[in-house]
Amino acid sequence: MHSWPRAVGRLPRAFALSLAPVVLAACAEDAPDDASPDDDLDKSALHGWVVIERAEGDGRVRTSVSAKFLQVGRVGSLQSEIGERDSSSQTFATAASLVGGRVNVPAVGDCVPLGSLEETASEHPGVSIDLVDVGDVTLQIQEPDAGHAEERTTRLSLSPRAFPDIGDLVSGVFYTSPDASVGLPVPAEYEIGGTGSTSVDAFLIDVRAPEAPRNLVVAGVLADDEEGASAGLPPITVASGADIEIGWRSLQPGVSSQDVSSAGGLIFVDVRSEGDADSFAHRCTFPDGGAAVLPSGVLHPRATAASLTIHRLAERSSTMRGMEDAHGATVVFDLSRTVRLDVTHGAAPHSAAPHSAAPRDAAGAIVASDAQP
Repeated sequence: MHSWPRAVGRLPRAFALSLAPVVLAACAEDAPDDASPDDDLDKSALHGWVVIERAEGDGRVRTSVSAKFLQVGRVGSLQSEIGERDSSSQTFATAASLVGGRVNVPAVGDCVPLGSLEETASEHPGVSIDLVDVGDVTLQIQEPDAGHAEERTTRLSLSPRAFPDIGDLVSGVFYTSPDASVGLPVPAEYEIGGTGSTSVDAFLIDVRAPEAPRNLVVAGVLADDEEGASAGLPPITVASGADIEIGWRSLQPGVSSQDVSSAGGLIFVDVRSEGDADSFAHRCTFPDGGAAVLPSGVLHPRATAASLTIHRLAERSSTMRGMEDAHGATVVFDLSRTVRLDVTHGAAPHSAAPHSAAPRDAAGAIVASDAQP
């Protein structure tokens, strides 16, 4: 069992959860019924693991795609570590964490120092991972074209790279996008395809990307415009030593802490103090319910400025269709927006125009926006 780091502060009761490790449930199409768990998993099994990142901030959009196709061997010791009831899909998820395929987040309801989330491969002894060559890999994205009946299509070829050696644990190749300026529109339909190789059939993986966080509210102030853009807006002022209320447009309105596993997505927030406290950073995790409160301890007591980045994290489960054998695939979306903060000490916070106050309900709670229909 993982030992989670001590939290800097418990979040409000509405967001409190147990300290069990967070595992996102698949929320797209399920794997075929005949793809049952296999405790005796060997390297004949293959699993696609694709991570798609899109970060907006300071008027720029930076993107990254990483695709890995894993065969896991010597699983016995790993299975004993993660439990006899664990499925083969979770075994691949654990293996994916060794090759940078998973984001480390605290338990939902906690905030912890970012440095405490670092893991090392030594925590998973006895694992052998082959990253398989699957031929040429492409990403095709289809999104509605405003004002036109047809969809707009974006195609991107991924480049194969040798994976850095991690002792005897990992070997093989993985695939990445050519540069960070490639546009990755969301929400949209994503299709990852491989031409196949001497050992792997050609395949396609289909998933839908969720919306990036929008209609952001920080400390009662709207942090982006109607289109979700924050470029050109001044920093939002917050008070040192005070909790920070945040809000966003939820794709799962009303989701509770207990529903996170079934809902299949979550929100995590990175807060980084700047200036003399630039090494002071924390990560907090919440259900994707549209509102949360960051405890005062996430900011350094002497910080005068900070950045707040809100991430929507979702895992989509699919299959590598077209292959003779049914192999599973997981596509992870990490979609984020960054807001700049000014931190005041001993004075009431205020924010300069053109920010406007966020709407509140009759009870005084911040209302970020209604969810999408």
